[in-house]
Amino acid sequence: ANYTLVIISHATSKQIKENGEKYDKTIPTLPDRGFQVIARLVDVCAYASYETDADTGSTTSMLTLRGGKNLEAGSRNKYMSARIPFTYEALKKDMEQAIDKLEKEDGANVVNDTVNLSELSKRQKDICSLIQTNTNITTAQMAASLKISVSTLRRELSELQKAEIVKRVGSDKKGHWIIVNNENQIVVLAK
Repeated sequence: ANYTLVIISHATSKQIKENGEKYDKTIPTLPDRGFQVIARLVDVCAYASYETDADTGSTTSMLTLRGGKNLEAGSRNKYMSARIPFTYEALKKDMEQAIDKLEKEDGANVVNDTVNLSELSKRQKDICSLIQTNTNITTAQMAASLKISVSTLRRELSELQKAEIVKRVGSDKKGHWIIVNNENQIVVLAK
């Protein structure tokens, strides 16, 4: 059986000040720290809304999967649609199509197996979670987030790489991290 984690929150508008500019952004009604935790657990952060057809007056529930300056929404998979009808069938179909396209277009090796994290330390699990959240994260950013030294982080990463759980692809400056499973197949984490 396949499962996905769905978390439902109300939305609120928050005024953002950035680069001398002020604007309103629709965000989940979660504390900032709570949202940071939740964002690491889910593959899609969507916004549900109703649309009314001007001609017929009928109302349709829609799901926005791509945010922007004024809306907090997004997906780990770059091939997910921007908007879809808010139904289980539409979401499942869109996810399947996005995964298929990720395999075809990007050559991703998508597997249903998962990394066995039960044998890892809490710190190693936290490192994997950070990588899953941001494949471009730097060692300095990881160390700061975990409140450990860069040398301690590098030691942990070395162990994870020897166990073939994480892998660095590309250079230190322009590369990214991936998580691999026990059979050394890539678990897709779309940017």
